[in-house]
Amino acid sequence: MLTSFEVPETGADAPPGLPDLTDNYGAWVRGYFHPHTIGQYTFWITSDDESRLYLSLQVSASQKVEIARALDWTNPNEWTKYLGQKSVPIMLEAGKKYYIEAVYREGTGDDLLQVAY
Repeated sequence: MLTSFEVPETGADAPPGLPDLTDNYGAWVRGYFHPHTIGQYTFWITSDDESRLYLSLQVSASQKVEIARALDWTNPNEWTKYLGQKSVPIMLEAGKKYYIEAVYREGTGDDLLQVAY
């Protein structure tokens, strides 16, 4: 179980003790987002390398739509390198479960995926 929506940075620039997983792979992280308050939520994604972020306004993955993407690699916490990394504001209700999913492709170099709202 993840305690945050991220796959930690690995490789030469990573904090000590984190191994470089490997090169040339893809990963998929999914779960449910539970807003604590009703309101407009904006999401961001960063990754090394390319990534896409999906959200469903239902509990079902079948209704997911792409809301953000990183077209190529980013550094950790680099939320504005590409225009599409930020979603439009999305109205969500408190206490409701929303399916959320991130898919990323790692080529070479460090490994990283981060999602924030």
